[in-house]
Amino acid sequence: MTVVREQQAIFNVAAETLAGTLKVVLHSNRIYQNVEVGPDGREFSVTLTPDFLLLPTRMTIRIVPEGMQTLLMVRTTSQWFIIGDIGNLYNKYIVDLFAAVRQEGSHGLLRASSAPDAISETLLRPAEGSSTAAEELLRATGKQGQ
Repeated sequence: MTVVREQQAIFNVAAETLAGTLKVVLHSNRIYQNVEVGPDGREFSVTLTPDFLLLPTRMTIRIVPEGMQTLLMVRTTSQWFIIGDIGNLYNKYIVDLFAAVRQEGSHGLLRASSAPDAISETLLRPAEGSSTAAEELLRATGKQGQ
């Protein structure tokens, strides 16, 4: 069984700016290995290697322009023999990536959308067609139905 997690966040910047910031984050942090960028510069495939005790995880990232904002969609996919997500690690990988992009962008390149509550809501909202595990996360954090 494979564990799949998806989340999305919206940034008030052009897609090219977000892509540039994301490249800096992916190339400056040792946990992101084998970074592959799609031909249009808006799709990324990464091997996440968080620790020598943890198995590598596949992460796919998509940047979608939406008017004056840009949607950052991230999916983690475990290896086929992983049967559960003890510690909610796969969602944590995504949240950590969003935080790193925000931190890198805070130097003037990016501003995350809305107020802090709206940012948290955006981070916890599962992407279209995501697994029921994302719904469980929403339920556990008390965000479901808001």
